[in-house]
Amino acid sequence: MFQKDPQVLLAHPGQGVEKFDDLKKLTLFVSKDGLVSYFQWMKQQRGFREQQVKPYTFNPQPFLADKKSAMQAT
Repeated sequence: MFQKDPQVLLAHPGQGVEKFDDLKKLTLFVSKDGLVSYFQWMKQQRGFREQQVKPYTFNPQPFLADKKSAMQAT
């Protein structure tokens, strides 16, 4: 499914995110749809935790204010 509907997580430069698993140390802004789809894979296959997730409301302001965060971008 994700080959036809790719998902992206944007992180701030200079936060040490060089590979996918480096996102584990950040707060993630993920939509409700993302929580029930690709984030389930992230939890099961890569060890991410729901405690690091905050709601993504399609407003970039919380991401811009928190340099230790990443947000979804579709």
